[in-house]
Amino acid sequence: MVYGCGNKCVKYLVFLFNFLVFVIGIAVLALSLSVRFSNDVQKYFQGLLDNTSSAVNLNQMYIALYVLAAVGAFLILTGFLGCCGAWCENTCLLAVFFSIILILFVAELGCGIAILVKKDSFKQSIFDEITKKMKEYGSWTPEMKKQFNQTQIDLKCCGCNNITDYGSSISEGAITCTLYVPQYVATGCCNKVWDTLQNQMAIVGGVSIGILVIELLAMIFSCILCQAFRRGDYQYA
Repeated sequence: MVYGCGNKCVKYLVFLFNFLVFVIGIAVLALSLSVRFSNDVQKYFQGLLDNTSSAVNLNQMYIALYVLAAVGAFLILTGFLGCCGAWCENTCLLAVFFSIILILFVAELGCGIAILVKKDSFKQSIFDEITKKMKEYGSWTPEMKKQFNQTQIDLKCCGCNNITDYGSSISEGAITCTLYVPQYVATGCCNKVWDTLQNQMAIVGGVSIGILVIELLAMIFSCILCQAFRRGDYQYA
């Protein structure tokens, strides 16, 4: 058993952190499975699909719930290992917990760096694809045209980059620009949507950095505990 105020505080902090992770994991797993196998939820979504005449298979809508359940189970495992390792002062369990957190940390950091590096090329590829689709405006379904035209009116924009995206032929979309948002015919909707997404991504980025800091602290604290457990720390920290 470790002694010393510092070591004890670290031990209880690691235990509390992992207990919260364990509880959150149970909640996520229980919620996802209850929604997946709820007859009322199945009837609701089936009725919604029938009313919209959608060709989407109902089973495809449950993929997200299965992924969420897997995330919940993973959180339960991680929290359990951390709790047992800290409370029982087991260096092996803490080492496994450290390895899991390290893998998550590296993966999240790598994804974040990749997003930052590839952001401009990803933006350009999306814009190019939407611009290409704009040339095929005439083959869109009436519902798609209605939704996009309403988007132009709401966002006060035209096309993806500007009104020239519709090509030389006069289309309903171009008419929407000239009638309802004439002063914004040179303002592309893609940029407006992208700016909105960037504002949201700033919030997501802040949360992600907070998660990385917590994971880093969890790894540091687990290393401190492992060292204390191995040497049988009876000295006050």
